[in-house]
Amino acid sequence: MRTLIFALVVASSASSQVRMRTVRANGDAVLSVPPDLARVSVGIVTNGTSAQQAAESNATISNAVIDQLKQAPGVNGAVRTTSYSLNPVYSSPRDGSLPQVIGYSASNTLEVTTLDLAQAGRIIDTAFSAGANRVNGLSFGLRDPNPFQIEALKRAAGRAREQAQAIVAGLGLNLGQIVALDEGVVTAPSRGIVASPVDASTRIEAGLLEVRATVTLEAEIVQ
Repeated sequence: MRTLIFALVVASSASSQVRMRTVRANGDAVLSVPPDLARVSVGIVTNGTSAQQAAESNATISNAVIDQLKQAPGVNGAVRTTSYSLNPVYSSPRDGSLPQVIGYSASNTLEVTTLDLAQAGRIIDTAFSAGANRVNGLSFGLRDPNPFQIEALKRAAGRAREQAQAIVAGLGLNLGQIVALDEGVVTAPSRGIVASPVDASTRIEAGLLEVRATVTLEAEIVQ
């Protein structure tokens, strides 16, 4: 009985050391998708000899900008403050003396979201005509990127499997079960923003978004 047990243990130990033969392959996919959402970031920066003066001036202009933006076509009240700051402004002496506070600066950043991409340029013009003095950025996106991400992952997975099958077929073998899988997906921002010359309305070209997916798989190699 003891000899039999020993033999079974040895056999089990030997079989556990047999390495599974596998193959790894990568697949990529890119979908070009028109955006259906735009975000415009504008800023109001004001200065004053005191913190109160800078803040009050900023509040007056910001309120005017917000009121005008909420009435702009395609906005429907989608205006929010993303950042606000009130900081001292220091002198820059060249004689080695310590900097002195010479005033204060207040900054308010507003983000406007619109589903009507044709209104992006008009939103910028509206903000500036109401008192905004900075454009911090313009981005385009998707209200629901999930369907496009799923489709990109499907295509990437299919290409990864095709790569794996091609490799093992070249060796005269077959592809078995998938034993490991890794994936990633990202939506890259669109480019192609065009602003017309000053004294004319701002024209915006949204371009296309790129939904990129990558799949890496590891599968068994069988006879």
